[in-house]
Amino acid sequence: MSGLDTTRARAIPGWMSPIELLWLAAEAARCTTIVEVGCWQGRSTRALADHVRAGGVVHAIDRWAGAVYTEAGAEHPFRSDVWREFADHLADHLIAGTVRPWVAPSAVALPGLVELIGPVADLVFLDGDHRYASVAADLAAARALVRPGGVLAGHDYGNRTWPGVTAAVDAAAGDRHVGHVESIWWWRC
Repeated sequence: MSGLDTTRARAIPGWMSPIELLWLAAEAARCTTIVEVGCWQGRSTRALADHVRAGGVVHAIDRWAGAVYTEAGAEHPFRSDVWREFADHLADHLIAGTVRPWVAPSAVALPGLVELIGPVADLVFLDGDHRYASVAADLAAARALVRPGGVLAGHDYGNRTWPGVTAAVDAAAGDRHVGHVESIWWWRC
């Protein structure tokens, strides 16, 4: 993982571990088109954008507002109105056009991207709504964006706070090999 520097990403609040940030950076270094669902303040987005190939783009999808809910339907004590923080943390990439934000729920943004760019994403990374039904819907929509040989991945696999992630990924994976790096799951399409 020579040449990868996640220092700026690690300075941004978030839950992605240093090892997970390095995995994202290494994947991004092979990519021209990346789609990320769930960006919060931009920790993972920074790791992706700092390492995407020259001329590449990271489509960053998030609502940046509204309540977050647990699998049981209770409101999670999580502050999601962080657009200003995201914009500050990614200002250089937003100005350069490397990061293109989609301020919308994934159920709206993913089909919109499918229409706009089609199946050209080298990497789609899912870390949005962590409830089972939402993860399952994101997985189904994201497949239409990933090019053959590209990677579909996400965060919080095995996290007991978010059991819907693991259940939805396992259901969608079938007999496909699923790789893991800490709580990141991934497979090649």
